[in-house]
Amino acid sequence: MNKELLNRIEKLETEAKELREQLKEKKKGRWKPEEGEEYFFANEEGHATCDKNDNHEFDKTRILIGNCYKTKELAERQIEKEKLITEIWDWWDENDGVELDWEDENVTKHQICKKDNRWHVIKTFYWQSVSTIPYFSSEELAEACIKHFKNRLKILLTKRWEE
Repeated sequence: MNKELLNRIEKLETEAKELREQLKEKKKGRWKPEEGEEYFFANEEGHATCDKNDNHEFDKTRILIGNCYKTKELAERQIEKEKLITEIWDWWDENDGVELDWEDENVTKHQICKKDNRWHVIKTFYWQSVSTIPYFSSEELAEACIKHFKNRLKILLTKRWEE
């Protein structure tokens, strides 16, 4: 009788462990490594590096700022995304560089957006949305930016922690 109960308990504990793992995998939102779990991060040289979450200050800071990824590929994708954002801002500095007056509703601002699998330029006068790339002073400059970075822009729309 005791042996049967112990076997049953062991079987239930194994099943509970498997269910916890499944639940962990189904969690939505930002992934965070558990203590003792390996993760990847973007190091100071812009390379994806593996580390283990030992709950040190480095680990805590990387988790706090979102610089930890479940796979090397996700870390590399985020590095490429950050590089592209920087390149677009540099391009904007060289080709436009106009600080737009958001208080002036007579000044048209131009933003790059994607709809129906195509890149577009939309015009706005006073709505300023959260954007990681700049607004442009003309439609032509926004179109030129799309043309210059076209094959790489799609990475801007990827989710940071999902494969």
